[in-house]
Amino acid sequence: MMEEFIRKNISDEYADFYEQSNEKDKFQMDVSILAILAFSENKQPVTAKKETVFSEGKIKTRYIL
Repeated sequence: MMEEFIRKNISDEYADFYEQSNEKDKFQMDVSILAILAFSENKQPVTAKKETVFSEGKIKTRYIL
């Protein structure tokens, strides 16, 4: 999901880098992108919804923009 957002709004090159990154690095990039969107002077409001899900036998947190 974040990869699609990056590809659409940033660049294919960055999206490819994101796709090849490990889970820890992806999480750090997700947090950084969310922080930029949340605190930028964007004329279009951005909201993030935190959701906890049970997937593949694990409890996971995901964010929906």
